[in-house]
Amino acid sequence: MATFENVLVDDDERAVLCDTQYKLIVNTDPDPAYVRIDSSCRWTPPEVLIGDPLLDILVSPSKAADIYATAMTIAQLWTLQPPFAHIQDIGVVTMLKKLAERAPASTDRPDKVPMVIWAAIEDCLSMSPSNRPGAGELLLRLERLKRGMMDTVDT
Repeated sequence: MATFENVLVDDDERAVLCDTQYKLIVNTDPDPAYVRIDSSCRWTPPEVLIGDPLLDILVSPSKAADIYATAMTIAQLWTLQPPFAHIQDIGVVTMLKKLAERAPASTDRPDKVPMVIWAAIEDCLSMSPSNRPGAGELLLRLERLKRGMMDTVDT
């Protein structure tokens, strides 16, 4: 059985996404010897994880950040592995930092994620939060996919 760190099951046995962004970096020392990064970095968007490199500021969690985490979870449903499973946690941070700085790197579609699903979530993973769709738009896309799948089953 796959482990999903950011999915909980409520009392009605419904899967509910939980917020992993707020437990990301653990050390409040202003000059720490080290900073511990846990595996939740895999669902955390670059702007929350490393801040805005152009403005040199930390960015607070937002609805756009939640869309990014949701898209990562949707992809995980097909791979049955955490996002970027082939990369160590610190490597994920490095890769996202390079992407945010516009250096060569990529967030390619995982092999097991169907193209139709990837098409629905790809812009949710944009490095620019303002380019991500809102929750309503993502829901509409997923409902269209569901209807399309149901039409295929019915015929």
